[in-house]
Amino acid sequence: MTMKAFLLTAPRKIELVDVDLPDVGDDEILCQTMYTAISPGTYLQRYLGSQPNMAEYPYVPGYLNVGRVVQVGRDVRDRGFAEGDVVHVRCFNRECLPYRHYNGSDAEYTVIAAESLHHVTHAAQHPMHLAFAIFGHLGLAAAMASQCSPDKTALVVGQGILGSGCTRAFALAGARQIVAVDLMPRRLEIATRLGATDTCIGGEDMVDILNEKYPDKFDIVVEASGNPKALAGAVGLSRSGDVYLVSLYNEAASVFFGDFRRRRIIGLPRDGWWMKLLHRMMDTGIFMVDEIISDIIEPTVESMQWAYEALLNEPEDHLGILVDWTGETEGRRRVWE
Repeated sequence: MTMKAFLLTAPRKIELVDVDLPDVGDDEILCQTMYTAISPGTYLQRYLGSQPNMAEYPYVPGYLNVGRVVQVGRDVRDRGFAEGDVVHVRCFNRECLPYRHYNGSDAEYTVIAAESLHHVTHAAQHPMHLAFAIFGHLGLAAAMASQCSPDKTALVVGQGILGSGCTRAFALAGARQIVAVDLMPRRLEIATRLGATDTCIGGEDMVDILNEKYPDKFDIVVEASGNPKALAGAVGLSRSGDVYLVSLYNEAASVFFGDFRRRRIIGLPRDGWWMKLLHRMMDTGIFMVDEIISDIIEPTVESMQWAYEALLNEPEDHLGILVDWTGETEGRRRVWE
């Protein structure tokens, strides 16, 4: 038996190939893909070949996957999985193809080993939402790491997938003020729907505008724009000097810290008990996802190529692109009007 898998063969080159479906071991489960997603962060860097330390071509990309369980190995039948379950797969496919760097989940099936089963979450109400789990992962992590609460003010620079997730998480945490910054008005409209209390157009004057309007600065500052030049400005807008990074940079980012005892750039936790809670919140709609889904496409080379190029060339009109493997989507379907 064979399955379909997308393959990146070079920058901006995508193929859809037939590969052998691997045997499922006694300590593994097999899931048939229902939804994957493309976001303008890691995915786009891999498509362009600009991600630092990325795998060599060719390889199968992807890490955002929702699937239906079709086979459960004998040794893991007591782990809470049964055929027909719909699950979010937060892990890579195990290497099972003749491609040396085959580890992505942009494939018709995913094989999940026993050591990764604790990363798998059941979905019930809105399984397609969990294809964008990274939207919530770093957002909730930022809210937890910063100890966001109703007495805090927050600034989120950049309203892409990850920045939008932070905006929503801070709103759920009850922050009394959330200022969202982006170059694109449409993304600021989305930020407002997600819970931002104020917005600001980004650009060279952003720091001066924010310093004038908010002279007391912010308790929490998140840099999510991916623009190295924005990092120094973000540090200057933080009351404590701390900045929470949610960005991927294509070039070196540096900043003068001054008093090293006070100023920090803080990474975020990406694992823990809270993951299960987050996935429940996304599945039920509390952690809003529909607002960031701009398009739903079929898993074809033409559609995938279009999606990457749309994110690259028309970022204001496209943000989160859902790939529907169920066959229910005919042609390209716009979600945003």
